[in-house]
Amino acid sequence: MTIKQLAKELKVSPQAVYQRLQARKIDVKSLTHPVTKELTSDGEFVIRTMYDQGINQGNKQTFTEKQDDSKELEELRKQAAELIEKCSTLKKRIEELEEDKEYFKRALEKSQDNVAEIRKLLPGADEPKRKLTWRERFTGKVNSSSKG
Repeated sequence: MTIKQLAKELKVSPQAVYQRLQARKIDVKSLTHPVTKELTSDGEFVIRTMYDQGINQGNKQTFTEKQDDSKELEELRKQAAELIEKCSTLKKRIEELEEDKEYFKRALEKSQDNVAEIRKLLPGADEPKRKLTWRERFTGKVNSSSKG
C-alpha cells in the first residue's frame, strides 16, 4: 500500500500525511520499503495511529514506545530469518546423511555377496551339513561313516 492509497482510505490528502510526518520529524524513507516504495506494515501503523484518535486515546503508548516495539519486531524477524536458515542447513545435512546411509547399505550388501562367494570357494562348502550324533558331540570324534 502506498501513502497515496492510505491517504485516500483515511480520507485525507497525501500532502496532509507528509506534513504530519514532517511535523513529527519522521522520515518517510523509514516507513517505506527501499525498493518498492510502498509502506511497510510498521509505516502503515505509524500513519494510521496519527489519524485514528480512538487508538491514541485507548492506547497510552507513546510514539517512542511504539518505535521500541518496532525495533523488537525487527529483532524477532531477524531471529526468524536465522532460524529458517538453520532449518535449511539441517535439511541439507539430513539429505547428506541419507545419501551416506544408502552408500553404506549398498556396501554392506556387496560385502555380504563377497562373503557368500568366498564361502563357496572354501573346501567342504559343497557338502551338506549333517547333525552330529550324541557320541560324536560327547567325544569330539567325528565318524565319517555315520549318516546323521
